Amino acid sequence: MGSDSSPACSSMRRRSNAIRLDSDFSENPISMGRVVPKGSLRTLTVEVTSQCNLRCTMCARTLGTSSAGSAATLSRSLWRDILNQVQVESIVFAGFGEPTLHPGFPEMLLEADQREIETSFSTNGASFPDTIRNLLPSMRFFRHINFSIDSPIEAEYGDIRGGKLSKALQSAKDVAKALEKTTVTVSMSAVAMASNFPNFKFFPKILRMLGINVLVVQSLLESPNPFGVDHLASLPESTKYCRELQEAAAVERIAVNFEMPERLELELSAPKLFEERYTQAAEISGRTRLCILPWESAHVDARGRVFPCCRAAALSKAEMGDLTHERFQDIWSGPSYQQFRRGLLDPDAQPEVCQNCLAAPLSHMSLFGHSAEVSWDDCFIGENRVSIVATNIGKEPWTSTAPIRVGTIRARDRISPAATSDWLSPNRPAGALEECVSPGDRAHLNFSLGTWANGEAFQLVVDGHHWLPGTAFKITHNAEGSPVILPI
Repeated sequence: MGSDSSPACSSMRRRSNAIRLDSDFSENPISMGRVVPKGSLRTLTVEVTSQCNLRCTMCARTLGTSSAGSAATLSRSLWRDILNQVQVESIVFAGFGEPTLHPGFPEMLLEADQREIETSFSTNGASFPDTIRNLLPSMRFFRHINFSIDSPIEAEYGDIRGGKLSKALQSAKDVAKALEKTTVTVSMSAVAMASNFPNFKFFPKILRMLGINVLVVQSLLESPNPFGVDHLASLPESTKYCRELQEAAAVERIAVNFEMPERLELELSAPKLFEERYTQAAEISGRTRLCILPWESAHVDARGRVFPCCRAAALSKAEMGDLTHERFQDIWSGPSYQQFRRGLLDPDAQPEVCQNCLAAPLSHMSLFGHSAEVSWDDCFIGENRVSIVATNIGKEPWTSTAPIRVGTIRARDRISPAATSDWLSPNRPAGALEECVSPGDRAHLNFSLGTWANGEAFQLVVDGHHWLPGTAFKITHNAEGSPVILPI
């Protein structure tokens, strides 16, 4: 139990309910002292080809900076090596090429499905093969397909992407129709820029006609001049255009998901604060990037090279290893990856590729403040009640202003069908029973499960700060059919 008599906890009280982090990129991996955790791979992003049938103005491939160039294709033998070497929850087929152009892509999807790996991919829809459209409804573990469009206006689409909007929309409509009786999510995405954002209000009506219910608004990550004409910070009345989009979406009953909500809000309403939090180089600000990606995911380009994230691959920097002559686990746990992780935790040693990243915010927060170790042997489940026990192995206490909680994952902060009335919120089952948990003390987090959903997944999170690596688990059944808590 946490001791209320400790100095750190003497004046703390329980916090009111908080249901999500400020943004997904405030997931700051922490360790105690200078011991850097190796991470637990959850998602692998795979670029099956760097070939593309469009030339998007903001794409790293068009800019000539991407790691795999413009004509690389992942070999089938290397793909099978990846499947044999990597234990992973999900594979996202993404990169800087069009995955459907790979002649073996249908077989790759099937091979991942046969191994019960959840898959998803994004496509430009410029030329969508019938073989893939007909395959998707039969796949058991295919979860999400996204159509990257960028403008609802034909001429503007052509200027941005160099193709025909009508072809992409027809592909999206055909795929949505093929998947309408499945649980697969079909979405459409667009990168918000000064040149196209005023027309986003026309997207919801188009999506409704296509049978698609989700619009994803992405933020511009790469630009020769981040504060030039294409950046939202340069757009007058940008908040008006955002309001028009949301009003149109409400009329058409379309969900609008902002990929980086905190960053977008700053771009629209506080560009100077956006510049301070995102665009100042980390090396001169004394801060670190709040990013958990090197601990939970990796990117493999079409030449088989491994990067800590797709942005590193976009700039062809921070290569961690090469799968053509190295094993993935040796790369993931090797010295290059560990040095990269260690640098990300140190404001004086930020990796070069992270210093000017526009995806993850900067913070002066102690990077060794919050960390947890779950005592799996002391956790239990019975009669739809779950009890999780975790030790604070960081340097900061869990308090009313930094509360440790159980949060939903897969996807993070999703609404859980297992939520009950005693949950803090539909994506936060429980907080610690203790008002304050000092370093070295234990927290107890108990919650009930309503509708049984096999495979419900959770992770510990310090709300307002970051998710805690190494604390994810799911509720499932063992061989005898009894419910169990399984670390993931």
